[in-house]
Amino acid sequence: MTQKIPPTLYVIATPIGNLSDSSFRMLEVLKNIEHIFCEDTRHSQKLLSHFDLKGKTLYRCDQIQEKQISSKAIDLLSQGQDIAYLSDAGTPSVSDPGTYLVNACHLQGFQVLGVPGPSAVSLALSIAGFWAVPFTFHGFLDRKKTKSVKQIIQILQQDHTQVLFESPYRIVSTVEMIAKHAPSRELFIARELTKKFEQSYRGNAQNVLDMVSSKAPKGEYTLVISEIQERKNL
Repeated sequence: MTQKIPPTLYVIATPIGNLSDSSFRMLEVLKNIEHIFCEDTRHSQKLLSHFDLKGKTLYRCDQIQEKQISSKAIDLLSQGQDIAYLSDAGTPSVSDPGTYLVNACHLQGFQVLGVPGPSAVSLALSIAGFWAVPFTFHGFLDRKKTKSVKQIIQILQQDHTQVLFESPYRIVSTVEMIAKHAPSRELFIARELTKKFEQSYRGNAQNVLDMVSSKAPKGEYTLVISEIQERKNL
């Protein structure tokens, strides 16, 4: 007797820049699903059009609308429909929307499966050359300067590797804070990962500050802060 597969939410990681990083499984799942929930329908439509995936119904499911639109997702699952969720780039729920939708599906007893793929966090850790176990991921710092300064001080007190996301508008000020409180701490900063103009910097905080300040910052940044004590075999 064939076991019936329950309705499923597929949480799908998408390329963070280079569309060649799309997985065969990602494309296979998207090909067979009609209803797709997206952080930004315009962004996801470009991805679908690139791979000639037609006939899809897209629903905007960003941070503002996620709670409200999740009821539509539950309705579709209740009707026996599989659905998918895509954030704009990388892995959903990692500094991206998706957590509320996933939790709602779990609470209603529906199956949730992940389709793994690109993540700026794991990619930056893999090329930084710092010890990645353990590490702490903080996402974006608070936009208020007083709070972000406190966050940086707390982060720098940790003795293991730390990872942050930062915008081009705040990357210089963030590195300035690090250089002020820990000028010799080793940093690795990558911008526009996997894209045409990908660039990275590595050195102590003061040297990296000089590098990122030398030209107008552009693109999204991933910042890796090394552990305090370098291991003897590194």
